[in-house]
Amino acid sequence: MQRFTVKFLSPALLVWFAFVGSANAKEKDLRVYEGQFCWRTSPEHMVGAEYPGVVLDPDIAKNFRKEVLDYPESGAEIILFSLQKPGEKFFAPDGKSTSKDKAALLAKQVEAIRYFSGTPLITLFDPDPSCRLESEEAYVEAAKWVIEALREELGFMVCVSDRCDDPGWGRGSPGLYDIGLVEEIAGAIEEASPGRIVVAGGDSPDVLEALEWECPNVGALIRNDSKFEFGQGVLSFGKKPIIEVVNYKNATEEDIHKAWARVREDAKYAWVLSTDLDKPDPEMLEFLRKATNSFQIERSEAVPPDPDDTASLMEGEKAEGFVSLFNEKNLNGWVANSDEANFGVHDDYISVDKKSGGWLRSYYPYDDFVFRCQYQIKEGQNSGLHIRAPLNGRNSRVGFEFQILGQPIDAKPEKSGNGSIYDVKAPDEMRMKPYGEWNDVEIRCEGPHLRIVWNGAVVHDIDYGDYERMEHRKQSGYIGLQDHDGSVKFRKIRIKPLGKDPHHS
Repeated sequence: MQRFTVKFLSPALLVWFAFVGSANAKEKDLRVYEGQFCWRTSPEHMVGAEYPGVVLDPDIAKNFRKEVLDYPESGAEIILFSLQKPGEKFFAPDGKSTSKDKAALLAKQVEAIRYFSGTPLITLFDPDPSCRLESEEAYVEAAKWVIEALREELGFMVCVSDRCDDPGWGRGSPGLYDIGLVEEIAGAIEEASPGRIVVAGGDSPDVLEALEWECPNVGALIRNDSKFEFGQGVLSFGKKPIIEVVNYKNATEEDIHKAWARVREDAKYAWVLSTDLDKPDPEMLEFLRKATNSFQIERSEAVPPDPDDTASLMEGEKAEGFVSLFNEKNLNGWVANSDEANFGVHDDYISVDKKSGGWLRSYYPYDDFVFRCQYQIKEGQNSGLHIRAPLNGRNSRVGFEFQILGQPIDAKPEKSGNGSIYDVKAPDEMRMKPYGEWNDVEIRCEGPHLRIVWNGAVVHDIDYGDYERMEHRKQSGYIGLQDHDGSVKFRKIRIKPLGKDPHHS
């Protein structure tokens, strides 16, 4: 299924998507529009997390796609990382002769983040003297080099520096901030890649105000705060959107809930969690996961499924260990990740009616299980079952998706067609029933092994490692019913946990 936008969640950075080198980029994709982060002209609500350390280390690059999948699993879609840190100069002194090997590594890292529809926020320059370039022209050339190195990538955002008032930055010294150089760099990026969001920031109100009023090519401000200010305080005066970066150890779950609420009501504000470590921090991601999950549950007023409910079970399934995920009365046991109530309960089924823009996820995540349901879809419609899905990001590439399309029964098998593991593998045979009839699906996941039975026939029986595009997919996550521009019905939804059973824990 094609990418759908879940406007509800988006953690760890800010996403800014632009077409490199396109003169019309300002009218497309993610941009600043009327002072807000927008997808085209629709407000985008985003949060993110920092990927610390030296991202361009070849040893990290080998497993980078696997590592970054921990971020959407925790609710973060935007990933902030820096090209330099004290003592490690990324660019050549003249900004022009940086190696092709570094360009290739950078492109690989950005592609890995973009693969799950995440957005990299790349901080170019560290003001530490050990990272200084030889001239102002060298800074401009280095920024242009990054744009050229990533010319094939559509979605990334550039931060010149988040410490523009640091004494080591540019020609600066205490009390003398070289805002002119920041604007020159931002202007070079705008010329090379029109419409791309350029970010810059600092600690003092003076430098932030200068970036606001004296740097028209700086599209958004960024500031490291000791605790959440939720877009208020020193950053509240400007017209440009802002990104607040806060160390997760200074935040509480209540803070995250407030920050999420603030993001949802005002697309001018976004936030990112940071860490003190110089490598991926599992404690930060687990903190974000728990806080994001609890916020989603709180916002949608979701309640857990009743482990004793049997409404969706077939004869003998209770004894087999199956649990009903739909009580045929309401959406208890499900969490709505949508801006609207896109899903309704009618008689014994859940319906979606062309509202598009979200998904319904299970209250609990699962690792190993047997999942069963029935679906019915109209001609020409589009939906899917998301399996082992994350809290945010592209479900069909973090976990996977069983594609459901309203195609005729003589449709040919395709890897993005009806019954496929979306964008990975076509079904071994086409087993859809005529329009108006209910289809049966059974999906069995045990570690990296996946088996799907479609209307009585095994159409997929694979290991993740059999397909490069599946190799690093998550082996735990949520069950999702997708809303994607189509009319679809789901019923008889049940699951048999094969590992940890969250219903009885």
